[in-house]
Amino acid sequence: MHQTPVPGRHRPALTGETINMTVMAVEKPEHTRSLDRFMPQRHQTATQASSWLAALQQAAADRFLQVGFPTTQHEEWRLTNVTPLIERSYGSCQREEALALAHDPAVVAALKALELSDAHAVRLVLINGYFVPELSSAAPAGVTVRGFSEVIKTGEPAIRSLLGKLALPEHHGFVALNAAAFSDGLFIDVTPGCTLLQPLHIIALTHHADHHVGVLAHPRLLVNLGHHAKLTVLTSWVGGGAAPSLTNPVMEAFVGPSAALELIKVVNIHDADSHIASDYVHLADAATLRSFVLNMGGAVVRNNLSTVLDGPAAEATLNGLSLSRGRQHVDNQTMLDHAREHCPSHELYKSILADQATGVFKGRILVRPGAQKTDSKQTSKAILLSDEATMNSQPQLEIYADDVKCTHGSTTGPLDDEQLFYLRSRGLDATRAHAFLTYAFAADAINRISHEAVRTAVNEKVVERLHEVAPG
Repeated sequence: MHQTPVPGRHRPALTGETINMTVMAVEKPEHTRSLDRFMPQRHQTATQASSWLAALQQAAADRFLQVGFPTTQHEEWRLTNVTPLIERSYGSCQREEALALAHDPAVVAALKALELSDAHAVRLVLINGYFVPELSSAAPAGVTVRGFSEVIKTGEPAIRSLLGKLALPEHHGFVALNAAAFSDGLFIDVTPGCTLLQPLHIIALTHHADHHVGVLAHPRLLVNLGHHAKLTVLTSWVGGGAAPSLTNPVMEAFVGPSAALELIKVVNIHDADSHIASDYVHLADAATLRSFVLNMGGAVVRNNLSTVLDGPAAEATLNGLSLSRGRQHVDNQTMLDHAREHCPSHELYKSILADQATGVFKGRILVRPGAQKTDSKQTSKAILLSDEATMNSQPQLEIYADDVKCTHGSTTGPLDDEQLFYLRSRGLDATRAHAFLTYAFAADAINRISHEAVRTAVNEKVVERLHEVAPG
């Protein structure tokens, strides 16, 4: 099995400095540091784990007990208040309960609604963070897909060499809690040279049989691409219960030399649910990452995406679109770590905010010493459909090399009155003119998804949501 070199083994600075989100050990209220409230399955997990994993999880638990959750006093979190999320009570869900939900009519209906028949996707189902093989498709040739609980029991050398090498507990409390609490998720390994035309469609559903109790899930995802491999992964995060739930996933992806990974993520949870995700990607020589995140639902959604371009000619393209309404809060935080020379990166995040929705975009580009010929462009654009909607955009450049080309830009404002007037003068009514301009704004980001069938599916979801935020 091909194992991608781990950043930090030969370049120690990378793991400690990949993302500037380290939370200092400061005194926290006791309710923010209680393991029993946020990881009820901890003791079960510990008994199943091998000694090295038990040690990793215990170290993460100790870190969480030390720092707790981030607060608005920390610079990286000052615009996203997670206190209301962690003051709620959540129900626990064990593996047997999650597997039993496979036959729940609400779960069956949710999965059917998410089918991608045109894409011939390989379906992988997670319920409350647990892998459900009964509802999942068989992995195609050249691809290994296994639940973490199975990997933990049987042992897997790649897991030990890769797990926890990018996502460090000291980054912030949610990463520490995931590392301490996870008991399942997915391990995806692609053999060298394998080109998979079908996308893997991960459907991550939170659902509780008792609709009065929300779910707290900590799924773990680990993706490893061998050299010259190609893979597209679509992850759909959906909610299925009446009570507020919280998902706290962590993903680590290792993209080998000349390999290509496309990640598409759709967050379409219930308006009362929340989603705090931390994704880490390591790119080797000439490796390529193309990512797209679509945010459409949730009370509080935060996407942390950190990408290390750790090989010459590695390339990253990060795109995102947020469609927010009501009092939704969406926070996109990206980090592009240019660690080696001749690495281009492109970034475009767009937001459409209605009602009293709030949005945050903070994109950091770090160009390390020696990363000459870096070419990086970052753009954030937002349309406010209401006087009460708010967008905070904070692009950042941190450059320690002298032969680079880096730019960033940010625009926020209402729809252009002149463009609306032009469309009205051509016979469109106010509603159609509004819809035309907002869709054109969104389509610019959607069209950057390279997988055609997935792009079509995402486009349909966006059109449906835009109808909901259209005026009168």
